[in-house]
Amino acid sequence: MATELRERIYTPLALNEARALVKEALRLLDALSEDPDLDDEEDLGVLDDVTLSVGGSLPTDPRGAPEAVERAAKCRSALTIDYYGRIAETAAFIALEKLIVARAGAGVVWVGEAGEEPGEGAKLVTVEAFVAQREKEVGPKWHETSALGAVEEIEHEPIETHAPNAGELEALAVHKRLARLIEGNDPFAREMLRKALERTTPEVRAYAGALMENGATPDAELAKELDMSPRDVASAREALAALLKAIR
Repeated sequence: MATELRERIYTPLALNEARALVKEALRLLDALSEDPDLDDEEDLGVLDDVTLSVGGSLPTDPRGAPEAVERAAKCRSALTIDYYGRIAETAAFIALEKLIVARAGAGVVWVGEAGEEPGEGAKLVTVEAFVAQREKEVGPKWHETSALGAVEEIEHEPIETHAPNAGELEALAVHKRLARLIEGNDPFAREMLRKALERTTPEVRAYAGALMENGATPDAELAKELDMSPRDVASAREALAALLKAIR
C-alpha cells in the first residue's frame, strides 16, 4: 500500500499571497509535462501524485525549538503538500519543495500523514531545519536540483509580503481560536460553540462560516463576499471574538 504523506508549511505570507504562490507553483508543475529535460517517468508522475493547497490550522500549544514556536505565532497562512512517499526523491518533487520553502519566508513546518492534522502539542520545526533534514534524506540530489521555475525567476517579480489590510490580523486571531474549538479534542467545547452560534445573529454565523472557509481575510474582502458593509463585518468579528472568549 502506497504511503501518503503531508507537509504543512506555515508562513507569514498573507492569505492572498499564499494563494498566488500555490497558483504559480501548480502552473509550473503542470508545465513539466512539456519540459524536454524532465522526461523521467517518475518526475512526470509527480503531476498525479502530489496535491498542493492553501489552508490548515496551527496546532494547539505547538512544541519545538523556541525559535519555531515564536515564529508560529507570527504565521498568517499555511500551505499543504500531500504526496505519495515514492516521489519524495524525484527531481520534480524536490524542485517543488525548494520553490515553496524559498517563498515561505521565516516559517515553520509540520510533517505527518496525508489527511492528518497537527494535534495539540504537535512538533514544529523551522523551515531551515526542515531543509537540512531533506538534504540528509535526499543527498546530493537536493543541491543538484533547482527550484521549480528557477529560470523564470529572472523574468518574474518575487512575491513580496505587504502590510496587513484592515481587520486581517484581528481575523487571524479569531480564526485560530475558532479552528481550535472546531478541530480540537474537547467535544464539550464544540457543543458549547454550536449552541452559542445558534443563539447569535445571522451575521456572526455568516462571518464564522466565511472565516473557516477562507481563513484570515481583510474586512473589505469579506464584506463583498457576505454582502455586508466593512463596519458590519468588523462588528460581526468582534461579536464572534467575544463569543469564543466565553467558551473555555
